Amino acid sequence: MSDLQWNSLFGWTLLIVVVYPLLTVCVAEWSRRLDDEDTALRRSLRVVQFLLLPSFAVWLVVDRLTDLPNSSLPVKLVETAFGISVLYTLLVFAQGALTIVAAHSRAPRLLYDIALTVLVVIGGAIIISIVWGFSLASLLSAVGVGSVVMGLALQNVIGGMVSGLLLLSARQFNIGDWLRAGGAVGRITQLDWRSVTLQVSPTERLVLPSASLSAGSFSVMTADQPTVAATNVIIRYEHSPEKVRTVLLEAARGVPQLVETNRANCWVAEYTATGIRYGVSVAVSDPGRTVGALDELLSRIWYVGQRHGMSVVPAGTEPAGNNLPEYGLTTEQRAQLLADSGAFRRRPEVLTEIAEAARLQRWRANETIVQQGAPVNVILVVLHGVICISTQSGTVRRELDSLDAGQVFAIREAFRGAACPVQVVASEETELLAVPAPAMQHTLDGDPALAAELENILEIRTQALLNLNTPLADSTA
Repeated sequence: MSDLQWNSLFGWTLLIVVVYPLLTVCVAEWSRRLDDEDTALRRSLRVVQFLLLPSFAVWLVVDRLTDLPNSSLPVKLVETAFGISVLYTLLVFAQGALTIVAAHSRAPRLLYDIALTVLVVIGGAIIISIVWGFSLASLLSAVGVGSVVMGLALQNVIGGMVSGLLLLSARQFNIGDWLRAGGAVGRITQLDWRSVTLQVSPTERLVLPSASLSAGSFSVMTADQPTVAATNVIIRYEHSPEKVRTVLLEAARGVPQLVETNRANCWVAEYTATGIRYGVSVAVSDPGRTVGALDELLSRIWYVGQRHGMSVVPAGTEPAGNNLPEYGLTTEQRAQLLADSGAFRRRPEVLTEIAEAARLQRWRANETIVQQGAPVNVILVVLHGVICISTQSGTVRRELDSLDAGQVFAIREAFRGAACPVQVVASEETELLAVPAPAMQHTLDGDPALAAELENILEIRTQALLNLNTPLADSTA
């Protein structure tokens, strides 16, 4: 063996005996110092320690320190394994770098996965070309032909993937945001290139293809931020916009999900052939409450609208005439309702004067009919349902009475237009006849018997209030 061969053999041996253990110790010590941190660098160092360096040592022994020819199968297998370990190490380092980049970038994760896949394909092609002697151009040609064939066979899938990639690359929404698309509203729970999954209810998830989202329009709402829930209704032309806005705002401000009273809005949107289209909106605390808020809003619009004699029609539909109930619209019908209720033991014709001024009202359960402290100027006759009369002092609520069909709510303050000392709430869906106090007073002046009957009711209400307030006065004293 020549001196040059001995020097080369000595150098490779020194590399295996001295340098390899030294590198292993250095990498192990560096990795140990990072034990408390689950970092990408620590994972990369462990791959170098337990894969790259051992495979490098094996390659040195087989390829440089033995007499096996380079074309032999064992040498090619060892070289292939070493090439794969180098490629895998580069892949781990690339993943760590891309993780750091992804934390400060809005690019979707799939783009990084594609970049890593390209790295693996190119590295594998180079290993096969160098170790096994295949032509790199031939490999690339085969891959190109295969890609064309697969592209034709999977063009719909690839088209959806590209659409999903374009959608995700914009990063217009993230997991946890709320999305409104195709009439559905839900929280984003899963996000990938193929689809977006929305949690639309506690028991239902909606999967939207990314391709359909990228081709259409959608709304994005950030979680835990006030969100507007809006609807449109048509009110016929006989009602002035000023009156209609007042009525619709009354309905909107009663929505329980409303963040603040001043976050309810109403506006004239359009003149149509059947009436004026109004937009109504309320701001709710969370996007997940918009569906419930719209349900409440539309329900309250109907109840409030019919109490003011307004025919409410959803925008985009044709009204089939006035949708108010047929009974109770005329004076004679209202007088008959009063007589049938048994609230006043009089014939319908005697009650005509009261019925002429009375208005039929419907209230949904838990709606406040009369607010404590607000001016009151009506007498209420319960036709169907139940109303609860109570007082509120701070956080203490005291129930005064409960009235059902055929009973009358009347207090002395109504005849003076003074502040109401009690609160009246519908315990269930309730129908009332609201009689203005001046009209009632005019009738009482000409009917002493009816006046005496109503005086008994007023005295009962007054005495109940006195009895209710006495314990409060004693405890204060």
